[in-house]
Amino acid sequence: MKDAFPSPDRPSSSLVIGLSLILMALIGLFEYARPVQVSIFVLYLVPLLLVATHAGIWVGIILSVLSAAPGFVGDVTWAIPVVIP
Repeated sequence: MKDAFPSPDRPSSSLVIGLSLILMALIGLFEYARPVQVSIFVLYLVPLLLVATHAGIWVGIILSVLSAAPGFVGDVTWAIPVVIP
C-alpha cells in the first residue's frame, strides 16, 4: 500500500522502475554475450526485488515477465534445443 506522505529519503517509484529497467537491459546484454553453459538468471532477482518493494507487486510481476524475454531471445539466437525430461 502506498503511503499518503512518502518519505523524502525514499526514491520515487518511477526512478526505481527506470533504474531497474536499465539494470535488466545490462543483464540481458551480458546474458546474450555469455557462453551458453553459464546461467545468470539469478541476477534478475536484484532489479525485480527493488521494483516489487518500491513500486508494488503488480509492477514486479510485469517486470518479471519482461525479464524472461532476454533469456528467451538469447536461447533462440544461440539455437539451444529444449530438452524436456
